[in-house]
Amino acid sequence: MFNYKARPEIADGKMTLFVNFDACFIKGSSWVKEDKLQDSLLLHEQYHFNICEVYARRLKSRLMQLELKPMQVEKQIKAVFNEVWSAYVLAQNEYDEETQHGLITENQNEWIRNVDYWLSK
Repeated sequence: MFNYKARPEIADGKMTLFVNFDACFIKGSSWVKEDKLQDSLLLHEQYHFNICEVYARRLKSRLMQLELKPMQVEKQIKAVFNEVWSAYVLAQNEYDEETQHGLITENQNEWIRNVDYWLSK
């Protein structure tokens, strides 16, 4: 998952918005069946996290482009977050469907190339 924390500060009649972004790995929710423990599965799961990082960065980029209105900051941020979050969920689902959870090597490798490219930008 990814999340953000926003903290506005007003000084000298000017508002500055401080926003922290995080792609998060929830260790307690991560598990694998012992008989399924494979490097290819670990690689597939790593790219779930990498996709998360892509969308956290996209959220940051989108928020940096906003012209914030003092009385609508929370509403504006939430709208952008919801839009990016929806695209993120869709991407995660497409990733699993197209790769069959990492079983289709050719599709897995294509996702790896694409995600690596997105992260390099």
